[in-house]
Amino acid sequence: MGTKYRVSVCEPPVVCHDGPKITRTGARTEGLARYFTGEPCKYGHIDERYTSSTMCLRCERERHRSEAYHKWAANYQRSYLPEPSRRHNSKWQRVQEAA
Repeated sequence: MGTKYRVSVCEPPVVCHDGPKITRTGARTEGLARYFTGEPCKYGHIDERYTSSTMCLRCERERHRSEAYHKWAANYQRSYLPEPSRRHNSKWQRVQEAA
């Protein structure tokens, strides 16, 4: 799959969260969506991480703010949204077309 979006590396590590520490396995057993280890991610952020993907929240925020992500999302929506002619017309639209 590869890396589509680059996140800047923080040197020294940036502390974004300072909460109780819990491991990923502990978070999974408790059914938590996020966990915090206190260790920096590979980009130097010390923040909570998603239990499902182990991605840190700060990296996720930066990725969603990047221009490359916005271009990718626009193309994705354009290619997967149905065309206007295929969309389900509302009752109002059907009445307007019939008139």
